[in-house]
Amino acid sequence: MGPFWKYTFLTFFFWTNFLISSYVDSKHLSGQKEARDVDLCNECTSCMCFPHHTLDFSCDVVINYGRDFCENYICFHNITCPTVSTTIETTTAPPLPVTCNKTSVITAVALNKPIGDPSASACPDTTYQSPGSLLTQYCGIPLVSNWKQGRKVIDECHSNPNNTLSYTPVSTFAHGHHGVMSGIFIRCINGGFSIIAQTCTTTPSVVNITHGSLYHLTDFHFVLL
Repeated sequence: MGPFWKYTFLTFFFWTNFLISSYVDSKHLSGQKEARDVDLCNECTSCMCFPHHTLDFSCDVVINYGRDFCENYICFHNITCPTVSTTIETTTAPPLPVTCNKTSVITAVALNKPIGDPSASACPDTTYQSPGSLLTQYCGIPLVSNWKQGRKVIDECHSNPNNTLSYTPVSTFAHGHHGVMSGIFIRCINGGFSIIAQTCTTTPSVVNITHGSLYHLTDFHFVLL
């Protein structure tokens, strides 16, 4: 510390202690019960309640004198520290679309082999696997009971026939709940769309969903998480 800064610091320290001591003595002798300066009381309260919220070393002087100094000679009332709210506002994230593993899905079709998953329901004929198994295995989505209903597939094909995301899970839904059929969306076609699906009687294959299909065209929705 240079001579100039050392002199400045010592001068400040001397006058700070002198003024505080003089102020304490005058208030003690006069017995006045009102604060000389509201701002000074606020500063004193801040130093007492939040000593680590400031980088100003002047709080050290006040803290050394203690809470009684602030209450009896500065504020003339008991100091009540304000409560700091720790409530954090949270927002619910919107459901997210899912993308399936394209390579694995194509391989399943090529091998003509049912794809099973322990978390999905079982078929009466254990030679085959349920439609949901293909999605839980290759789309990384949780139990069927946790699936959320997204936009209708056919509506998406009508509005974005060339931009609809391929290899995303779809399923029939009834009253917001997963239906009996599910698959992996491939593309929009004339009058409907194509999916890769397996059932309890068929292996993974490409299925065209149109107005004449076994499953109702308008029942299919994208699966969201």
